Amino acid sequence: MLLRPKIFWRKSLEAKPWDVLVVGAGITGLETAKLLGEMGFDVLLVEKKPQLGGHAALYQCKALDGKCVECGACLVGDAQRKVLSNKKVVPMTGTTILNCQREGNLFKLELVREGVVSFASAKAVILCNGFRPFDPSTQKNLSYGKSNSILTALEVEDILRNNGKLLRPGSHEVPKSICFIQCVGSRNERNIYCSRVCCGYAIRIANLLKSLQPDLDITFFYMDIQTFSRSFVDDWAKIREKFTFIRQIPGELIPNKDGTISIYAKIDGVIKELFYDLVILSCGITPSEDLDQLAQIFKMKKNKDGFLSPSPENGVFALGTATGPKGIADCIAEVRCGLGGVVEYLEAWR
Repeated sequence: MLLRPKIFWRKSLEAKPWDVLVVGAGITGLETAKLLGEMGFDVLLVEKKPQLGGHAALYQCKALDGKCVECGACLVGDAQRKVLSNKKVVPMTGTTILNCQREGNLFKLELVREGVVSFASAKAVILCNGFRPFDPSTQKNLSYGKSNSILTALEVEDILRNNGKLLRPGSHEVPKSICFIQCVGSRNERNIYCSRVCCGYAIRIANLLKSLQPDLDITFFYMDIQTFSRSFVDDWAKIREKFTFIRQIPGELIPNKDGTISIYAKIDGVIKELFYDLVILSCGITPSEDLDQLAQIFKMKKNKDGFLSPSPENGVFALGTATGPKGIADCIAEVRCGLGGVVEYLEAWR
């Protein structure tokens, strides 16, 4: 769910220092701003996109028969509403950070929105700039963009939200067989880390699709399955009964003239050609497009995977997927644990 806030501009953003500048209004930034506002701190929440919520605002509830499956999608809307109703938090969407200079203990900030430059100051900075989904078009063997039958999981969510069921783009046909390809953009030579959330995300989508279309045949191509909920061990046997799991990653996706996709897989020692009406790519988490710029502006170090270091740097903190792959619940938990250090830093001002 996307909420477009009314933008409140102080007559002068420099009238007094903000307690905290929060950069990024995805689930981590929203939760951070919400909690700090509830504690009584003045928070300037800056988001480069036109709306709040980040990627998580595009996710839909994956409850099955009214039973929550802990996908976390509903938590985003709740955080949005609480941020927009808190007078201690001022959101500025469509806004980017141009520069930051340290003057004493204050961060002097230069912001730009719709070509208009503004200035502000803050006592602390929290970077919650999120992540960028891996771009599958850079991996030529996936044939992404060459066929309407090859989609990302996020594109599938969009189809479900608009149609209430899974349809093949273009033909609007109901698919009879689909497959998920896991670890797209993760656990390879370029990005050696596991994105952690893709297995749970894909299986939740598959469960939702199966509930909507019981006769749909669903296959997973995977390396390993990562646990993702308290009930996962109990549910795993049932999951294996519902879906086919092939423990290998296809070398190439081949679009056919009839709209199907061919995948060659070695099954029981024999290479077989498998056909699917739709292929869904579970794309991994990569550093956000503005991470390098923010790291330079705020003099933050990066870790070996290219994300921000979680270690605070003299009043600058980083939380959520800015520091590495995490799910919604883990981002919220990290905020609730990590704000202790921020509050301790701010208390030195009082």
